[in-house]
Amino acid sequence: MPEGGELYITTEEHSGLAHIYFQDNGTGISEGIIDKIFDPFFTTNDGARRGLGLTLAFAIIGRHKGNIRVISHQDRGSTFLMKLPLVGKTPLFKSNTKKKGLKDSRILIIGEKGAVIDILYQLLTSKGSTNTLASSHNETLKLLRGNKFDLVIADQNAPHIETSKTIREIKRLQPDLPVALINAPVNPGSRNVPIKMGADLAIGRPLDIDRLLSLLSSLLANEDPY
Repeated sequence: MPEGGELYITTEEHSGLAHIYFQDNGTGISEGIIDKIFDPFFTTNDGARRGLGLTLAFAIIGRHKGNIRVISHQDRGSTFLMKLPLVGKTPLFKSNTKKKGLKDSRILIIGEKGAVIDILYQLLTSKGSTNTLASSHNETLKLLRGNKFDLVIADQNAPHIETSKTIREIKRLQPDLPVALINAPVNPGSRNVPIKMGADLAIGRPLDIDRLLSLLSSLLANEDPY
């Protein structure tokens, strides 16, 4: 992030592993070098840097029986996902997933591809849901008319989507379909923005993965997420 920016660190406990996400909105990593970033002595910086930082991180994480991978989009940022085994912990979310309804649910995600949407898509898929991505207002309405969904998740920060208009139209077409708004400009747990936007739930940044899953599960189970 040579010009500065935002860095978010979030965690999730799943199946005896700590999933740690490092998300930034920097320059990203080009396709030509992304497969080389963990190689010893590989660097894009001139000067004294030896290109060992990520190599050492990879080795240390591997020594602790974990792994690390990266998702990146040039000019839109990167997300590193690190997984490490927990010691003496019972998986926090495994026993609740089926009961609360994420498994086998059909979710429509409204937003544009980027680090946050990619992570959310993969995370929900790992929980057993079937996810569809819509990147425009018209595409959203077309998908809603031709498919059945259990939940809609809309990204407030999608630059080319008028989110409030889209949510209002969703509620007009399917009043009982729950809608969650992510990246909302509110404090977690506030009711003001969802009511104003027409959504049932608003979740601010940075995304707390464990809390996000719990809130979405409650929404799917027709429970009050607050």
